[in-house]
Amino acid sequence: MPWLNDPRTLRLKWPNDLLLDGAKLGGILIEAGRTNDGVRAWAVAGIGVNVVSAPEDAGQPAVALATHARSLPPVEALARGIVRRLQDWSTRLATGGLAAVLPAWQRFAIEPGTALTIRMGETTLEGSYLGVDADGALLLQTSDGARRSVIAGEVL
Repeated sequence: MPWLNDPRTLRLKWPNDLLLDGAKLGGILIEAGRTNDGVRAWAVAGIGVNVVSAPEDAGQPAVALATHARSLPPVEALARGIVRRLQDWSTRLATGGLAAVLPAWQRFAIEPGTALTIRMGETTLEGSYLGVDADGALLLQTSDGARRSVIAGEVL
């Protein structure tokens, strides 16, 4: 990312957001639907990056790449680069499992000890980020000292 002023400020927020200086720059979203009888019918995956502007109503601080870049790459080049990197990482994941990609993911993860709130339906957990386990679950040290493994939820 030679065009980014300081790539050290990029972080990954479990499980699917890209942060820049603590604000959401992009992410991956997967939507799925079922037929009337409950059979899984479809799934769509999308990747979004705030290139020129960022939404003001995102429910969290958001930032655009334009505010942190020395110069913006053409959107097409950025998209090609993202797809190329996804293909590379997908191959690593397919051949070596999560163990082949987890160390790289953890290098860009938020700092251990970061305070987190995780919403899981009606349940809310608060604690400190410990990392991600070998299965990809978020590890949380709760305020009562318990260690929780979270496999799904919204990190706030």
